[in-house]
Amino acid sequence: MIENSLAVVLCLMNLKVDLSSCLNHLKEFKSFKKVLEIKEVESQNNTITLIDDTHNASLPAMINAIEAFNSQCKYFSGNKIIAIGKISDLGAQSKEIHKKLITYIEESKADYVLCLDDETRVIVNNTKNKNITWYNDPDLLLKDLLYMANKDSLILLKSSVTDTQFPKIAQKLPIELKKFKADLSENDYPTGKKFNQYAYLKISNKTDQIVETYNAENSSTISGIAPVLYYIYAKGKNIENKNVQLKKWPTNKGRYIEGASFSENDVINAMSDSPHPSLIYQLSDLLFDKEKHRLKVINEFVHNYNLSKSAVVNLTGRYRKKERQSFTVYDLYNLYIKHKDILLSNDHKFVFGDQ
Repeated sequence: MIENSLAVVLCLMNLKVDLSSCLNHLKEFKSFKKVLEIKEVESQNNTITLIDDTHNASLPAMINAIEAFNSQCKYFSGNKIIAIGKISDLGAQSKEIHKKLITYIEESKADYVLCLDDETRVIVNNTKNKNITWYNDPDLLLKDLLYMANKDSLILLKSSVTDTQFPKIAQKLPIELKKFKADLSENDYPTGKKFNQYAYLKISNKTDQIVETYNAENSSTISGIAPVLYYIYAKGKNIENKNVQLKKWPTNKGRYIEGASFSENDVINAMSDSPHPSLIYQLSDLLFDKEKHRLKVINEFVHNYNLSKSAVVNLTGRYRKKERQSFTVYDLYNLYIKHKDILLSNDHKFVFGDQ
């Protein structure tokens, strides 16, 4: 802001404008309300401190916010969390400028770093020795923040104000913290550990209506639903059941090595019984010509069946510490209503997740 103010003064001088009246306005200068605004929020008898700096973002402003966060960390005994969105309006320079934050993130005093928006993915993918996670769903990031904000936590919220959903997280977080009640111990949730709450819906075979629920509104996984969608899509195509040789995939091992032979039906049906990730790669390769084609089909599924935005994040659907994905029992219900005959065609069961 000092640089911007000096730039304005220089422009006015260059335009031969009388500066006396302008300088009087500078004396009245007040910073934006949200510039490193620090506020305390009570949650479950815990006090959580938020540094809200979501009014605007540039590379220097991001660095300044992280350094301000670091300077405060020594005063807090709870989780120290940095949650950031993208720096907007960078054009072709976006990737390179976001990469310049990596060192500051790695050297920060944060216990957890949560990132929203496609532009921050380069930070997550290249940051080492830090508990850092990328989100494509602001609601899931908000939910995780609620669970991670323990007693005497410090949370930095920083992003641009335009072209990102992140400021809405900053707006909602204090409200949600005040009314949030967790049934889990803080060690049960989420990044790096399994989410051990269970939830279910019971459906009438006759009417397909929900007849009983348990904890459905809080249902959440740490894996994605991609193999289920590939299975449904494959069953709807007239695929020739020829033998295929397993290609070279990063997850190959044991029985699933390059050159291993499977029928196409074997690969498809494997999706219904806790599929090996190499078979998921192979099926995706069989079904889709290009990644663009796969994403188009997946996005249509998510839209047409009103699935959670985070239901499909990576190709295999496997849990990855750096990619947060999650689906709910309602997502399964929405798929079941349309495709129950397909989903239950193998032994009347469908098991997913590699763990």
